[in-house]
This record gives sequence, C-alpha cells and structure tokens, in this order.
Amino acid sequence: MSHRTPSASASSLIRIDIKALLSFFDEKPDCSRGHATSVVGVVGEDLNAACFLHYITESKGSRATIMRDHGSGNPLPVTSGTKKGPRLDRWIQVDWASGLRTVFQAEIKNWSAHSISGKTLSPSASMEEVRE
Repeated sequence: MSHRTPSASASSLIRIDIKALLSFFDEKPDCSRGHATSVVGVVGEDLNAACFLHYITESKGSRATIMRDHGSGNPLPVTSGTKKGPRLDRWIQVDWASGLRTVFQAEIKNWSAHSISGKTLSPSASMEEVRE
C-alpha cells in the first residue's frame, strides 16, 4: 500500500505489503513476537490511518485525507480547544464519489493477536470466521 499526502515528497512514501502486515499482527508468526508492540508504539496510529485511507480509496472509490496543519504538516489536533479535556487521534476528511464530504473525528485503537487475550486470525479467513 502506498499513500501520499498532498505535502508529502517521494522520499516520504512508504510501501506496505498489506497481507504481510496482517500476517505479522494477526497470525502471530515467530518473527513478530516481541516486535509488534514496538511497531504499534512507533507507527500504530499513522499505519492505521493510512490503512483506512487506502480502504476508502480502493474499496469505495473516494478520496480520503488526514487533515494537517499547513505550517508543520502534522495532523490537526482533535481537541475541545482547551489544554484539558478529550483528545482524539485524527481528523479524516472523506470526499465521497457521490460529491458529499464527511469529516471524521477518529480515535484509533490497535488490537492484534499480540494484545492481551488476543486471538490469531488468518488474512484469508472467511467472513464467518471474522464474525466469530
């Protein structure tokens, strides 16, 4: 998968093998033990946001972007406008193929086979297995 924000340069482009990523987190192969938590700690929110953007683009034929500060390029803070109070992770703007626009306040959570009480799930699992 690749995602490029409007201000991103070619040097900041990262390509990810989604099936390998799902295997790493959800099948719990030996190579991922001890590393999954570190990966999530460093890039978990960005990785999940990029996967959502990819889903909107590839599966829904629409355009999704992380709303960013024009000066720093950092994601816009999702706060109540004060120094205290609720904080979420991202503003995500979706311009649907229909012409409508939705802006999501996103709280990103990470859950995988490595989590407490986590269960393995094959990337090729049937919808019935996923529902279970």
